Amino acid sequence: VLEFIDGKYFSPDKSEYFAVAKTVAKMHCGFDSLDQFYFDKINLWSGQIKAYYNKIKKYSAADFKEIERLVENKKVKTAADLEILENNRRFIEIVEEVNNSVDKIQSLPKRIIHSDLHPHNLLVKDGKILAILDFDAVRVSEQARDIAFAIYRFGRQFFVDKTLKETREEAPKLKDLFVEEYRRIRELTEVEANLMQVLIKDEFLRKLLFVLKSIYLENNYTWSKDLPKFIAAFEEIDYFWPNS
Repeated sequence: VLEFIDGKYFSPDKSEYFAVAKTVAKMHCGFDSLDQFYFDKINLWSGQIKAYYNKIKKYSAADFKEIERLVENKKVKTAADLEILENNRRFIEIVEEVNNSVDKIQSLPKRIIHSDLHPHNLLVKDGKILAILDFDAVRVSEQARDIAFAIYRFGRQFFVDKTLKETREEAPKLKDLFVEEYRRIRELTEVEANLMQVLIKDEFLRKLLFVLKSIYLENNYTWSKDLPKFIAAFEEIDYFWPNS
């Protein structure tokens, strides 16, 4: 049970990783087969939950500059405060990177997505994917978000015990192979594939800003434990998309 909670039970070989790609593609095919009634219901319901993507519908460099100002004005700074100050310039650069692709993102079709694909939400046995779990974050967005998040969250499990050099060499290859396996089941356009790194950075900017606003504007520390992994995610994402 503890291995499941930590996600350590999913220490994949490439066949399992490819099985995830095919299973995600099959799930998307299933979503696309739902009629308009269910699409509309999911879109309505998902817009009402208190998730980061509803709390942070829009953001800009100004949001991160405001957080930086609040942190700088603290008389006593924690280790987390100092990490934010150290990384804030990078966050603003990523905001600009996403903004440069907004028109392309908006041109993508909106479909139903799982929105939370990671090792905790799969049941795996003998190299086979038995089930995808936890559909409470299902929403309408770009399906390339699901694919990018799965590439990152399942792919990073390969590198728990690897050196940084090994990670940087192997991660882009894993990403390409995941996309190749996905395409065996379902179409993925070049535009979608090329935007995946921007879409996943957009996701993590929203997650990060949601936590930062909770802490520094609302004095709500509920999600503060997630702050380090959200900050680290941007560097890890670049392992899979090094030329983004």
